[in-house]
Amino acid sequence: MKFEIYCDESGLEALSKKEAHLFSSIGGICMPANYREVFKESIKSIKIKYSVLGELKWNKVSPAYLDLYIGNASESRSNSKERMGRSKKGVL
Repeated sequence: MKFEIYCDESGLEALSKKEAHLFSSIGGICMPANYREVFKESIKSIKIKYSVLGELKWNKVSPAYLDLYIGNASESRSNSKERMGRSKKGVL
């Protein structure tokens, strides 16, 4: 089985300039290659639901968008498992 890995970083300036940021982070996601389209559609539907244009960014977390970041986490995991099962069977 082939996998795809996507990574991103944030706040790396803090490694050389302490006053730049309080934290630095690196995050990533690994998924079966045949799951890419399901993942993209899930993200797209979340962005449409919350009228988000462009990237989903942690520095945009605010009370107005709290449900977008927290409320969708558990929902996305359960929906993803279900869709992934259908993807393995060739049904999306």
